[in-house]
Amino acid sequence: MISVTEALKIAGRYHRSGDIQQAQTQYQGILRVEPGQAEALHGLGIIAFQLKKYDTAGNLIGKAIENKPNVPQFHYNLGLVFISLKRQLKIWICLFLLTRPRLISQGQWANWSGRSCHTPRTGAGY
Repeated sequence: MISVTEALKIAGRYHRSGDIQQAQTQYQGILRVEPGQAEALHGLGIIAFQLKKYDTAGNLIGKAIENKPNVPQFHYNLGLVFISLKRQLKIWICLFLLTRPRLISQGQWANWSGRSCHTPRTGAGY
């Protein structure tokens, strides 16, 4: 059995090569072993985004942020989802927080990004 780290590398290689189906299968396998694994959730969110399933993408990337709030790339990609969904206010809030994470504490960062950018538990933030 390979490690989660190695499985993420394999999924990333599939994803970068354009083999979305294999990447998706790898990310889902990771989540079966380690539910809530942020990078796998983010990867599935990016796949959903590429397939123009923006609500699904937002929910998955939002869950990744909930589990690992200090990854700027997650917030950036959530901002791209909001652009696609034409959620202007949320775009600005996400991008503002993305560019100014040191203005607020880590706890406040997680709290703000959760309330302002997404609500993954209900999906109502979109």
